Amino acid sequence: MGASELGGDYRKARARLRAEATPYCHLCGRYIDRSLPRYHPWSWTADHVVPLANGGAEASAYNLKPAHWHCNTSKGKRATQPNSGKPNLKWLYTLL
Repeated sequence: MGASELGGDYRKARARLRAEATPYCHLCGRYIDRSLPRYHPWSWTADHVVPLANGGAEASAYNLKPAHWHCNTSKGKRATQPNSGKPNLKWLYTLL
């Protein structure tokens, strides 16, 4: 399901996340270059921590975290396990 298929509340929550959250992927912990085009593998996207397919909230601030497009799509319908790779706690700052 793409952003265009979701409601206005989601688009507002996504825009707020993009403006306020730190530019680090909460899945891999690496920097996200927000200037990259939308479907570039390392571009910014909003990840649903609990996927919509698994009952996650569409526009909850607690269910949206910044991620690379590649990391988000690789995750699929699995619930997020933050930074399952190298230890890097920068994604925690998105919670502040």
